[in-house]
Amino acid sequence: MAWLADNLIATLVWGGLALILLEMLLFRFNSLILFSFGMGGFVSGILADWSLLANETHYIGICMLLTTAFSLLIFRPAFKDLRASVDPTRAASDLVGYRFLLVDDVSDKHKAVHHYSGIAWRLRSKDAIKAGTWVEVVRADLGEFTIRPRPEL
Repeated sequence: MAWLADNLIATLVWGGLALILLEMLLFRFNSLILFSFGMGGFVSGILADWSLLANETHYIGICMLLTTAFSLLIFRPAFKDLRASVDPTRAASDLVGYRFLLVDDVSDKHKAVHHYSGIAWRLRSKDAIKAGTWVEVVRADLGEFTIRPRPEL
């Protein structure tokens, strides 16, 4: 605990920078909380280092609290705009269009599984499909194929 008290300013500056970098690299500015705490720590540490703020823990804590709250209020609209600009289109999958012979019946009551590339894919369909029918994947989600009967050529 004595080390932290002796190195409080450096800990705040480097800890604040680490939180800002973590937010930038790991979360891509999706979490305003880490960014705001990072700004609060960084600004409080810099102000205390430049002797613009008394080097006492309660003053530094109050400055960090106010800077964090100010950062939350100021950067909230920018973070909301970043989240609103996410492209809603689905990524193209090379599994869409994959055709195979259905081994089990598929319906709402009969859940079937298809093994492909070492993964057991759950099969889903709007309509009931009998075993022995050639089917085509129309959508691939995490561990799940949405299928339809393959149109005859």
